[in-house]
Amino acid sequence: RKALSPQDVHDVLVPLYLGKQELAKDAAAKTLRIVFSDVAWVERATSYFEERGASAKLYQVIQELNSLEQLKQLHTTGQSADALSFTGEGLEAQLESERRVASLQPQKVVEHFLGHLSEKAIIVDVGAGTGIFSFAFAAALPGGTVFALEVRSDAIRAIKTRSKREQITNVITMRMDLSGVPALPEGALADLVFVCDVLEFVPEAARESFALKLRSLLAPDGSLVVICDRSRAEAFIIDIQDAGFVQRRCAQIVSGRRLMLFSADVAAAPPPTLSQPPAEVPEDNEEYILPSQSLASPQSHEVDLSPSKDVEDEDETSHAGADVDVDDDGKGCRIEELDASEECLLEENGATDPQVEADAAPLRAGPLVDGEKDVAGSSSAETATAAAAAAEE
Repeated sequence: RKALSPQDVHDVLVPLYLGKQELAKDAAAKTLRIVFSDVAWVERATSYFEERGASAKLYQVIQELNSLEQLKQLHTTGQSADALSFTGEGLEAQLESERRVASLQPQKVVEHFLGHLSEKAIIVDVGAGTGIFSFAFAAALPGGTVFALEVRSDAIRAIKTRSKREQITNVITMRMDLSGVPALPEGALADLVFVCDVLEFVPEAARESFALKLRSLLAPDGSLVVICDRSRAEAFIIDIQDAGFVQRRCAQIVSGRRLMLFSADVAAAPPPTLSQPPAEVPEDNEEYILPSQSLASPQSHEVDLSPSKDVEDEDETSHAGADVDVDDDGKGCRIEELDASEECLLEENGATDPQVEADAAPLRAGPLVDGEKDVAGSSSAETATAAAAAAEE
């Protein structure tokens, strides 16, 4: 990692990975896995790619490599990786990283829109994450109300915990589902709907419907604010306008991002009626106790490639909470279940090859959208070739 500069990756490795097949592609992928496992290195490289208008290619490579790692992890552990908490360190480590906060400048963005909001304005932060914008709006408008909408329990817990710790009373968390936003309590309408780094996670086919529901939240003179990567902005604008919005001029005050402002088109057809929010679950409570990281739980994201030991010697609690029976078939094979032919469905637990261990190190690059369309034109055949090679390894 120390020997490779962002320029090396930009000029040599990324073109090699995107333009070659089979052995050459695999060789580039092995090196890229190593450098992308260093969060600090990726942050420096991202800035370099953004300055040269090549961030889309970087994200495409990361997406493909992450997909391969997720296939390996699913095959090895039976669990899918978490796109937003890939290091297992919690959402704050990703969403409140020094680089991301410095790039988004929440305080500056909030101050920019304050002139258009009343003292008792209603703000809806869609996909609020850990609340870096929710709390910025709440501090600037102590008489207003901020609804922080999230699909993730760990995000809801993070916002509730901070609100309780800092005695913030005007931030209200609400659960939403993946299909879109719910209705606000008592039929309230928003003066400002704020969406930052969210549309990237919405499937392309569902994006217009998602935006249409955002229009249902707005007061007649309300505004929609969207912050996204510049390389995705034009596609998002089309979907948002098709959902009945009109784009307005907006100063570009966020470094490396596109800041977009919209209002509802009065000539558009009425938006749909929103459903009530999903009921909260126990995991949404700030006092919820997370399972131990040593347990095989959905919060465990690291792939264990260390040499195995006999199943009899393992602590039975290491499999607590699993939905399958873990047993030994007497042949040194750890299994989840046996098929009709009594063949083991998982890999043998022999000593791990050091090269395989290096290849399968978890990636720690930024979050990407499952099923997102390749933005640099790489064919699905290339991705399939790489996935097959990873499976053989």
